[in-house]
Amino acid sequence: MEKHPVTNICRLGAVFIIAVALTVSARANSLLNPGFETVGTNATTAANWNQFGNAFLSGTNNTLTTVRTGIYSMQAGATATNVPLGSGAYQDVSAAPGDTWRLTGYILTWINAKAFGPDTFGLAQLAFLDASSNVLLAVDSPHFAQTANMPVNVWQPFEIDATAPAGTATVRTYVLYVGDQLGGGNFFFDDLNLYKPSGSLTTASVTSNAAVQVSWPTSTPTNETDYQIQRTTSLVFSNPVIVNVLTNGGFETNAAPWTPFNGGGQTTSAPTHSGTGCMKLAAANSTVPGCFQTYGPVTPGQVWALQGYAYNWDQHPINQSSTRALLKMVWLNNGATVNPVLTDTNVIGTIDYPANPGVVSSVQMSSSSPQDIWTFLQCQATAPTNANQLQVFCLLVPINSPTTETCLFDDIVAGLAVPNFGWANYGPLWLGDNQTNQVMDLVGTNATRFYRVTTP
Repeated sequence: MEKHPVTNICRLGAVFIIAVALTVSARANSLLNPGFETVGTNATTAANWNQFGNAFLSGTNNTLTTVRTGIYSMQAGATATNVPLGSGAYQDVSAAPGDTWRLTGYILTWINAKAFGPDTFGLAQLAFLDASSNVLLAVDSPHFAQTANMPVNVWQPFEIDATAPAGTATVRTYVLYVGDQLGGGNFFFDDLNLYKPSGSLTTASVTSNAAVQVSWPTSTPTNETDYQIQRTTSLVFSNPVIVNVLTNGGFETNAAPWTPFNGGGQTTSAPTHSGTGCMKLAAANSTVPGCFQTYGPVTPGQVWALQGYAYNWDQHPINQSSTRALLKMVWLNNGATVNPVLTDTNVIGTIDYPANPGVVSSVQMSSSSPQDIWTFLQCQATAPTNANQLQVFCLLVPINSPTTETCLFDDIVAGLAVPNFGWANYGPLWLGDNQTNQVMDLVGTNATRFYRVTTP
């Protein structure tokens, strides 16, 4: 039976989700340049929008991360003084008292500019102004990263419904970053739609589904810990065995055919997960020690898995909160990096593109990981178009110049993935940001599900 580090296992009571239907016959967008695709007076401004604070037009080569559709989004982030007024952009549309307005759109926080801080949040807002620009009423979307879920690298939809009060002359659409001196990072906004819905609300066709709501607290920002929620229908299971294509995955005789670098090497004088040898990665400066092995051929569309064990050794433990130990898969075409499938539904772990092209990483061990315990690590991904090789790594990544830090690796297995009848990932890999994260899981007919939260 496979053993994994577990912080919590629970079977939660059923709750019900009530879906209210709205019949809509018209939703003409009242905003100009709602997707920020038209550039304004310079490359940092969006036409028809008024920007303030640290807000600017954002373009990217990776249109599936910081841009949802098209080639631009609106980025709003911390100012130099990070005053509570924050940053953002707005646009005014003529309105009349009694008008009903709806604003929809999407918000994102990106892994390379992640929002942080106990009072930091992103939001959209509808503000109703009179003829003298006095604010009569303001209605907010959820405050993302503060009172609403905010997974990294996932576009989150929002919706605001509001009715213009007496005296209204204008409805103003805001997209905002709000924070103070303890926070930072950025929020991205895209694909806004402001319209007057027609039709009526009805509860005649209410649908209900049994579901579980799973919540867990994250750690403080000074000691960020990644969390992954998993689920299974039974607590009695065994994970199928993967046929290993790697040679010397247990590092028994020497390192060959692995290629160690920057302080990596096989050893028989350290604890092992099995046998007499293991791979020891020792970091004494900011260089990254590791080892790799390349396998081929692989076929695009195949699902490959990488698994193994890592050990935070108390003789020279990971001692910096920024240091990470992990397994990594890299797709190659005759030695050249091939980018992963960004919409891969088979992925386990984290797609590191664009920061690290071609890379899929396991959950990462850190200074908060338990010492002297072999920790199971895994990642999985679909081979992308043009990939004909798979390169696998064991890595210890220090960000700053550390005192001596060590991590051991053993029993590394790579092969074609087989169905997992044990714990399966559910929801995103959440990064510790001092928030309480929640996911909702619909329950099938007569289904029993168990949930756990794992940490590196």
